[in-house]
Amino acid sequence: MFYTILRAIARPIVYLLFNIKFVGLENIRDNGGFVLCSNHRSFLDPVFIAVGIKNRKLNFMAKQELFKNKLLGAFFRGINAFPVNRGKGDVEAINKAENIVENNGIVLIFPEGTRSKDGKVMRFKSGAAYVASVCKADIVPAGISYEGKLCFRKKITVTFGKAIPNAEITIRDDHRVEDARRVNGLLRDSVLELIEKGRN
Repeated sequence: MFYTILRAIARPIVYLLFNIKFVGLENIRDNGGFVLCSNHRSFLDPVFIAVGIKNRKLNFMAKQELFKNKLLGAFFRGINAFPVNRGKGDVEAINKAENIVENNGIVLIFPEGTRSKDGKVMRFKSGAAYVASVCKADIVPAGISYEGKLCFRKKITVTFGKAIPNAEITIRDDHRVEDARRVNGLLRDSVLELIEKGRN
């Protein structure tokens, strides 16, 4: 309920502050679990994506540091965020993501692991690919496009791509490094294509 209320409040504010549009929303299916992966430009990225996807609730991984403060931690949990210890192979976070997907939910992950300071897409970490592989979930790529820094009435395009089937992103235990590198490349190329599409 808290998530739904906040999204309803955020929606008109986002449209007032920014010139935002959403492309490819038909690729966000109405049911079933999957992993949603996007580039990461600003702290508002989860808000932009949540505002665009009106018919589904998002769950998203957020860095563990955001949950250290009890009040902030309660807020983030209220908007369906859950902590991940970045770079540590957080089994608890992976299990949480797997449970969400198995219960037909959407897990939003930013594979870069942090915000890009210059707007260029950084190297993708293997966490998103590994979560999707473990969860046996498809990945829906997304690209957030805008030039320069965020400001009032900035033109922003959020583009959602077609789902990458799980069969194409499976990471095998005996080929973990090679498979992770391949999946990261496939996913990053998909996101870059969507960013470019959003600019045109």
